[in-house]
Amino acid sequence: LLAALAIASPAAAAPVIGIGEQKPGMFEDARWLQLGLRDARYITPWDVLHDERQLERLDAWMAGARATGTRVLLGFDRSLRSRKLRRSLPTARQFAREFRRLRARYPYVRDWITWNEANHPLQPTANRPRKVAIYHGIMVRNCRGCRIVGADVLDIKNMTSWIRRFKLYTSEQPRIWGLHNYGDTNQLKSTGTETMLRITGSGQVWFTEAGGLVIRREYAGATVKRVFRYSHRHAARST
Repeated sequence: LLAALAIASPAAAAPVIGIGEQKPGMFEDARWLQLGLRDARYITPWDVLHDERQLERLDAWMAGARATGTRVLLGFDRSLRSRKLRRSLPTARQFAREFRRLRARYPYVRDWITWNEANHPLQPTANRPRKVAIYHGIMVRNCRGCRIVGADVLDIKNMTSWIRRFKLYTSEQPRIWGLHNYGDTNQLKSTGTETMLRITGSGQVWFTEAGGLVIRREYAGATVKRVFRYSHRHAARST
């Protein structure tokens, strides 16, 4: 997935623009070099240190980022080691242990996402905002001075209720919220973003993923309810 990343910077009037990309080859791509960007996002399984294949990919990506002086925004996602683990979530103790170990492995990373698209119907966090609130608290306590995206969500129907439940349980009020505003972007509107700003109340909102799509799916639970198809021209206009 190649996606735009916009981070509000307190030191600059304009937002910081980066790219979300999972392939380390990006850092050697002439098009990336021509852009002159210095921010990129990577999403990794929470238990990546126990997954040899995923860890090899992460290490290669991080090496590419380091070699090009790219600032990293690193986020967590579900396990890919087995079907059972993919549907389950770590305990607070497990998550804390893995986060501390990743901090030690990549001490130069100061920007983190608690859980990628936490309200997505296919995520094990979709109906468990309390878990994400616990993870966020762990990250804040174990990474003082870091910039941590507390709740990273999609602008879909459950966004408002999910965030309100998250706020009930969080021990640390997020200073940063993350939004994937695909609904707004591809429908050429701003209502989802405006809602996000209203319900979060305080802190920055980062567009941690955005862009024009050719296919967008709307879910009812884990079932695809509607499929939206766009032209490449519309996707470019949305971007």
